[in-house]
Amino acid sequence: MSSNGNECKPLVAGGEYNVAASLHATVVGGVLNAATHDHGVVAGGMANTASHNFSVIVGGGYNQAQKTYSVIVGGYNNTVRAADAVIAGGASNTATGDASFIAGGGRAQGRVSPLC
Repeated sequence: MSSNGNECKPLVAGGEYNVAASLHATVVGGVLNAATHDHGVVAGGMANTASHNFSVIVGGGYNQAQKTYSVIVGGYNNTVRAADAVIAGGASNTATGDASFIAGGGRAQGRVSPLC
């Protein structure tokens, strides 16, 4: 139970073969999506995995958000391997530096934070 008395269950809302496997993990539609850690979210798409706390994927396909607060907004075959990093669409992009940002495109590597 949470502090407000609600149960802290994972949620899968529609789609097929989706898995929400941890506290407050949520998958909304799509196919073969997984949110495997606390508060991870996958909103549709196909074969996306939000595998760390507070990681989020919004649609697309074959995307992986692997660190805390990592975000992928659509696209295909994108991977975030750094905390607080964002990939906004595109294909085959990889964010490896904390607080990095890739704005779409293809095969980009976000290694250094643009915020520092």
